[in-house]
Amino acid sequence: MRGREQPIIIMAKKGRMKANINTMSVTIVLDNGTLHNTDGLDSQIVRFKRYQLHIPLKPPTRIDGDDVTKLSRGSMSQEQLLAAARKYGVDTKAGLIYLTEYHHRLSLPVGCLILSLLGLPLGLQAGPGRKAVGIPLGLGFFVFYYVVFTLFRVMAEDMVLPLLAGMWLPNIIFAVITGIIFWRVEQERPIFSERLTIWLESVFDTLFFAPLKRLFNLFSRLLSKRQNGGSKKKEEEPVREGMLVHADAKERLFHLPGCEQYHCENCTLQFNSTFVACEAGFKPCPYCETQLEKYDT
Repeated sequence: MRGREQPIIIMAKKGRMKANINTMSVTIVLDNGTLHNTDGLDSQIVRFKRYQLHIPLKPPTRIDGDDVTKLSRGSMSQEQLLAAARKYGVDTKAGLIYLTEYHHRLSLPVGCLILSLLGLPLGLQAGPGRKAVGIPLGLGFFVFYYVVFTLFRVMAEDMVLPLLAGMWLPNIIFAVITGIIFWRVEQERPIFSERLTIWLESVFDTLFFAPLKRLFNLFSRLLSKRQNGGSKKKEEEPVREGMLVHADAKERLFHLPGCEQYHCENCTLQFNSTFVACEAGFKPCPYCETQLEKYDT
């Protein structure tokens, strides 16, 4: 045992250790041992059949200067958020911050469901001879919902709006909009006026379709250049490697297709490539040597 000027030494034949996470403690149980205590010139030996030592554990409260005993709002459970709100007071600004996080986790999935339902009538706006106007409308509604939801949440945290109104009013507004759009589509009426629809299409073309079209054209040009470069290389390769090379055994020279001496009387040997001809001890004629230099460059 430490923490003393003269430590106590405990020895036992066997022992076991129990840990309790709830109380953050460790219990050591020793059987059939001795306890040795020295105090100056005097010594004391205590024999025991069973010795139990309780050690409380104290976890660190700060790591790198941060307090690890406090949970952030995002890491709290729903029950912990309500408990924290009651601790600070549900009518205080500190308590409202925890309550807004609580209602945020409930209202956001409902908002996602409403936006998913809103996508059904918007997707029906596409048809033969008409642009897919539902895509820009869907993106617009999504951005609009995010802005409204964030704005109302900030107003609720600043106690400008009541908590329930600030956290659930955006969902109510978009639920009404979704119902109106469903009704107009069911009545086979346009969602918006023709003039507004044309303006939305032009904005979507300018912001989305035009940049995507430019990127696609650039990618197509790069791909075509790469393919042309590869085909050119394939066309040059057979001239050097794939076509037969005629060689003059007397002069020890070989000729490529296109050379005037390619069909000479002394060209009785044939090689599959210039590499094989060079390995056999033959050299290209002056004309073929210039052609090979062109291919190398």
